[in-house]
Amino acid sequence: MTGVKMPAGITTRGRNFLPLLERKSLPWNNDFYGEYSQHHYTEAHLRMYRTPQWKLIRDFKNQGKDELCNLSADPGETRNLINDAASQQMKKKLETKILAKMKELRDPVFKG
Repeated sequence: MTGVKMPAGITTRGRNFLPLLERKSLPWNNDFYGEYSQHHYTEAHLRMYRTPQWKLIRDFKNQGKDELCNLSADPGETRNLINDAASQQMKKKLETKILAKMKELRDPVFKG
């Protein structure tokens, strides 16, 4: 936007949204991946994938702590659907996306 060149060897993450500011049409994916690890008071390796309708949080350190929420039906995330039979297909789909992103980023937590 400013015309300043990035130094060689710099890795930038994110997407260029300048075309949107210029009112140009641009295919835009609103999915989001996040990761958080905690190593002090408690330990956790949280990885999350969110679409506009669903969110899956996996804790790779603490078994049984995963969460799946249908954001369309439950925007306050009050119901964990991780064991809901009707939600298992979505759980698998989002889990596949988490693992693919972990592999892409060479996440040290990834065991695959």
